[in-house]
Amino acid sequence: MNFLTDLQATEIFEILPNSTQSLLISRGGNHGIPASDLLRKIPQNLLDNPQDIEQFLKIKDIGHFIPTSKGGSSNNFDNWDYEDFQINRARGAKEVTLNEKINADFDNQIDAYLIDSKTPDNFFNETQLKDIETILNPDNQATASEFFELNLDDAISGGLSTGYVIGRPVNSAFKFLRTIDWKKFITNYKYRNTIFDKAIKSFLEEGWEELAKSIVIGFMIVAFPPLRYLLIGKFTAGLMALGFRWLSARKFLSGKVGLAFARIGDSLDNIASFFKKLFKLAENLIDGLVEVVISVAKKIGKIIQTIAQEIFDWIMNFFEPQNARKIINISSY
Repeated sequence: MNFLTDLQATEIFEILPNSTQSLLISRGGNHGIPASDLLRKIPQNLLDNPQDIEQFLKIKDIGHFIPTSKGGSSNNFDNWDYEDFQINRARGAKEVTLNEKINADFDNQIDAYLIDSKTPDNFFNETQLKDIETILNPDNQATASEFFELNLDDAISGGLSTGYVIGRPVNSAFKFLRTIDWKKFITNYKYRNTIFDKAIKSFLEEGWEELAKSIVIGFMIVAFPPLRYLLIGKFTAGLMALGFRWLSARKFLSGKVGLAFARIGDSLDNIASFFKKLFKLAENLIDGLVEVVISVAKKIGKIIQTIAQEIFDWIMNFFEPQNARKIINISSY
C-alpha cells in the first residue's frame, strides 16, 4: 500500500486543530507510536477534514499483527494497522492472519469512504440552502420555469417538439421537492435515503415525465453530490446527466432567482471531486487485493475477477441496506 512520507504527515499534523492533534498524540502515546505515523495509516481521503480524522480514530483500535505479549513491537510501523475494536479485542493474544489483514484494510477503506460521504465538507452551506429555497418558493415558480425553458435546448440533445409546455414537469418536480427538509437531507443519511427511495417509487408508480424526474434528481445531486453514485447503481444515469446539465446551464436570468440558479450552477463544478474519491476507493481496494493475492497464489485470474466484481457491485449500490456492512471474505475464495 502507498503511505505518506513522515514529512508529509508531519506537515498535515502541524495545521490540524488542537483537538485533533491532542487525540492523535493520546492514541499514539498509548503504544509509543508517533502522531505522524497514525496519520500515515489513516486513509488519505480523510486527511483534508479534521472532523473525519477524529471520527475514524473513534471507531478504530490499533491492532498489532504480532501481539506485544509475544514479543511484537508496539510501535513498529509494519506491526500494526487500524481495526474495528470488536474484532481486535475478540482476537486477544492471537497473531493476525493474512485474511484478517486483508479484511481490516478493506474495512478501513470502506469506513473511510462512508465517513467522507456523510461529511458535507464544502459542498453545502447556508447560502446554497437559501438558493434552493428561493428557487422552490411558489412565488418564484414562474421565473424558475422560465430558466428551465431558456436552457432546455442546451440540456437535451435533439430538443423537443415546438410548443412543449415546460410548466407541467416543473410543477410536478417542485411539488415533490417542496416536501423535502433540505438541511436534514444533507446532514441525515437515513432521511436522505428515505427521500430518494420515495422519489424512485413515485417515478415508477405515478408515471412521471422524464424532464420532471431529471429536475428532482438534479436538485438532490446539488444538495448531496454522492447520490450521483447511487443513480449509477440504479441505472438512472440518463436522468442524472439531464438534471446535471440543466442545472449547470449558463443562460441566466436577472434577479434573485437567476442569481440562485447561477450559484447552484457554480457549485456543480465541485462535484467532480466526489467522483475522484470514489474511484480512489475502488483503486485502493483492488490494488491492495492484487498485491496480497499475487504474493500468495498463482491462480489469481478468476479470484481477482470474482472479488473485483463483488467490490464493484458494492460500490455501485452502497446505499442499499443489505450492502451497508458487507464483508468480502477472502478465505472463501
